Amino acid sequence: MTPSDASTPFWDSVDAPEQVAPSEAAPEAVSLGILPAAPVAANTEPDVQRTSSVELTEEAFDQEEVEAGATLFAAFFLLFFSVFWIGGTAVATVVITGDLVEQHRTRTWEETPGTMEWSGVDTVTSCDDEGCSDEYCVEVAYTYGSEGQRSGDQLSTMDDCYESRRLAEKLVERYPAGADVTVYHHPDNINETVLETGLALRYMWLLAFMLPFQGVSLVLLFLLQASARSALFGSGGGGGSS
Repeated sequence: MTPSDASTPFWDSVDAPEQVAPSEAAPEAVSLGILPAAPVAANTEPDVQRTSSVELTEEAFDQEEVEAGATLFAAFFLLFFSVFWIGGTAVATVVITGDLVEQHRTRTWEETPGTMEWSGVDTVTSCDDEGCSDEYCVEVAYTYGSEGQRSGDQLSTMDDCYESRRLAEKLVERYPAGADVTVYHHPDNINETVLETGLALRYMWLLAFMLPFQGVSLVLLFLLQASARSALFGSGGGGGSS
């Protein structure tokens, strides 16, 4: 070791780091890949969408409940109206048919001579919520028997009342007071009598009058059958397909 070397510190012998020229740009800082947190407002958008979806689902559920309630009410109304209409039509049909059958049986009643006492037209007025209407009923009185000791007051077994006064007056003209007539009495009851037997054409209008009511009854029966089939098999068929 030379004196010159000994006088020189060891750290002076280490090469100093190379100085960077001011003109050279320093390297950019290395990014650690950590992204800044998203703004709070950006995270609220999905919540708004979910809230809207929940509200739409609740509205759809409420709508389904309303539709189900309306359908149930319509079904009960249809059932009540059908029972009322079909029952009333059936009762009226049975009564009218029974009267026609009874009048038809008079064809086999026995004859006996009689005499007209009087005949006329009686006006019967009936009123309801829609107003009043008049019917014109044929009234007769006659005697019969070998000595005319019995009396009767039936033109037929039907109620001979009509909306046309002219029709009632034509029937009365057939049986003027004092005229000789043929009286028909029941084979087993001589006190049950009529002046006209069988089904005259004027009685057949009752059947034609009932046809529209019976047609509506058939339509109601079809609707009830379709509703019952839908209630019994509609939900079951839908459950099997899902």
